Amino acid sequence: MLKLFPLIAALVAGPVFADPVDDARQLYLDGEYEAAMEVLLPAAESGDANAQNVVADAYDKGNGVEVNRDKAMKLWEKSASQGFSARAVQPRPAV
Repeated sequence: MLKLFPLIAALVAGPVFADPVDDARQLYLDGEYEAAMEVLLPAAESGDANAQNVVADAYDKGNGVEVNRDKAMKLWEKSASQGFSARAVQPRPAV
């Protein structure tokens, strides 16, 4: 029984670490653009494909940043070069 305790505790507690980029992506989808950009801009600059994709969408639409289609295209290209589907900013299905 004691050997099962850590497994049971992990299952009940759920994931311990959240992904800040995923959280910021959800903020973006919820219309909280400025809060999302605080996390997404540095992550995109560091090479995170998910962040690059969302920031590209923001530059394309002017959500939380000024419209800059050149930056948007460059970020979509960087994201796609890492295997991330271009223009993939859409709500993820609930799990």
